[in-house]
Amino acid sequence: MSAPGRASPATGGVAADGPVSAARRAGEVRRREPAPRPAAARWPADGAAEKALLTAGVLALWLAVYFGAARLADPARAASLRTGLDDRIPFVPRAIWLYATVYTAMLLPIFTVRPVGAFRRVAAAYTATILVSGAVFVAFPVTAVGFRPDVSRFGDGALHLWGLRLAFFLDPPVNLFPSLHLSIATLAALASWSVRRAYGALAGLLALAIAAAVLLVKQHFWLDAVAGVALGAVAWALFVRPRVRRGEGAAYGWAGPASYVAFHASALLAAAALWSAGVRPWAQ
Repeated sequence: MSAPGRASPATGGVAADGPVSAARRAGEVRRREPAPRPAAARWPADGAAEKALLTAGVLALWLAVYFGAARLADPARAASLRTGLDDRIPFVPRAIWLYATVYTAMLLPIFTVRPVGAFRRVAAAYTATILVSGAVFVAFPVTAVGFRPDVSRFGDGALHLWGLRLAFFLDPPVNLFPSLHLSIATLAALASWSVRRAYGALAGLLALAIAAAVLLVKQHFWLDAVAGVALGAVAWALFVRPRVRRGEGAAYGWAGPASYVAFHASALLAAAALWSAGVRPWAQ
């Protein structure tokens, strides 16, 4: 009889009475097998249809509240938050390019936040921010009349001057406090930070540039800007931070931000096409 766990002379194999050795070999095989790799976080991914519906709903709410509040606000009661600091900030027409960036940056979570559940939390934060801003716009109207420059004297012969005139034409001289521009830009940056720090850092730099732009094109007072950043941060802390965590699959790969850059570039090209085509809504 052969010893336990040794090769049998008759068969040249391993005796059946060696369970410890067999278990050890099975464990070694399992350790050598590579762990399954998680699914690639490509953009777009599952839930694209629901994200599109949520985005459309938030955009519709934004338009309704923003322009609805402007109609409801009483200009006779509108206050001015103008300070000496606002007067010392120069007027820089070319900053309109950074100012207008918010209209694509507000959609940034589409390109960074992957899980549908997390995106729902971001949409809820956007909704709360818009509703709170609308209520304040009506209850405490702030006006920029007498503060915004007369941009008609600059003409529209250059693309950035055309963009400046378009912004002043579309934006009512109320709805200043808090700055919805900055609350949305802040919220988009923090939502991106929640899923991947690198994305949040880049979006944060963009939000800082937008903050400078709202002051440089004289669309907001500095107090509006501070209030807007605070509102966006509070909305993120209440709706997004407690439920959204960084981790494998929480953010899209770099194809997501790259797609945003392409989307923003296409928006700029569309603006240039409108300018070249002679679209001047303020002249009608």
